[in-house]
Amino acid sequence: MNKVRHLAILSNSIAEHRGKLHYDGPETTVIRGAGGDDWACGQCEAILVTGSDNLPMLMNAAVRCNSCGSYNDLTKVWPFNQPPITAGNLGKLPEPVENFSASPLLVCPYDNQLNELGRALLAERAKSQGRRPEKLYHYTSSAGLHGIVSTGRLWASDVAYLNDSTEFELAVRLINEIVAEAVPNSSNVCKELLRRATGSESVLDRSHGYYVVCFCGNSDLLSQWRAYGAGGGGYAIGFAAHQFGVVGNVVVRRAIYDPLVQRRLVTSVVETVCNLLDEIASGKTVAELDSTKTLPAFSQLLGSHLLDFCLAFKHRAFSEEQEWRAIVPFFRHANLAETKFRDSRGTLIPYLESNLGSTTEHLPKLPIIEVIYGPTLHSQLTKKSLELLLERHDFGHVEILGSEAPLRA
Repeated sequence: MNKVRHLAILSNSIAEHRGKLHYDGPETTVIRGAGGDDWACGQCEAILVTGSDNLPMLMNAAVRCNSCGSYNDLTKVWPFNQPPITAGNLGKLPEPVENFSASPLLVCPYDNQLNELGRALLAERAKSQGRRPEKLYHYTSSAGLHGIVSTGRLWASDVAYLNDSTEFELAVRLINEIVAEAVPNSSNVCKELLRRATGSESVLDRSHGYYVVCFCGNSDLLSQWRAYGAGGGGYAIGFAAHQFGVVGNVVVRRAIYDPLVQRRLVTSVVETVCNLLDEIASGKTVAELDSTKTLPAFSQLLGSHLLDFCLAFKHRAFSEEQEWRAIVPFFRHANLAETKFRDSRGTLIPYLESNLGSTTEHLPKLPIIEVIYGPTLHSQLTKKSLELLLERHDFGHVEILGSEAPLRA
């Protein structure tokens, strides 16, 4: 019985520079040999070649599958157990389930009410975030592109060192302001709840924190090329964003820039949690609520939602960036050994290398589907080097596109 090998998929842009082999008949098999293995399409598993151990005369050919239309590299076996995620099959990926809670709530006598409240708050939070795009883009330099493709990792930087000088602290100030407004009219138990649920997080904390990789929903944004894409001489790497956070504890957030929306979200969460606590705590003291873990459970619920706002709120001046971010939690006791540092104008910035919770057992380490090269780069020379780089690291299925921004070199 012949062994079946799955061929590596080639993107349409890379296949353009190969000898294309098409078969116009209805069958999928395009070559029949005298003996040896069978070679199948790396996307749909249709048999393309039978009875051939190698194809030395067709080393630079790209064979088109009559079943699914994908191009295959006739000489390269796909090294993974699942077909690649490509720009053409994003619609087949399951919709991501956004996670908004850092940890399970403490057990208390009011679990049912707390869980119901939690679901309502999550629904409201998800509505404000909107649906995650199928594709998100990370703008970077040539060195950044090479590092990402060759290692299968992205650099998640400590949120304290991002370019927004108000990062994290903007949300903290807003939360403290809204809490200060609420405290005078609050019950004693709610005052204690608000005290415990706020004020403990800081970007200067050394014991734990949050590391971030930034993305843009736009693949060809002039301001992004100038700020992060080497002034137009860099690259926008397109990812299948629904793959982020499939495993592990990575979460994905859309940045919220509108101060009115920010205030509405915080106020709603604070008022909703306090109202339920007042209803449950009628006639009870703080000590009694502590003894049943009720107050700690409420504090944990409120605190987790307020923290989520700290990681998503940004100053309105950055709204043009259309930012989405993947967030990786950091704990010194667990992550210090893998923490690395890069220089930025004399400051050492801590970062972690991460595949952002993508499934890696049966697929490449990162779900890269496109690379857009910047508007100031030489088109043909850039395409050549990109093709070689991507194929070298098993990303031959990635489409290569050029920016349409009219930026002069």
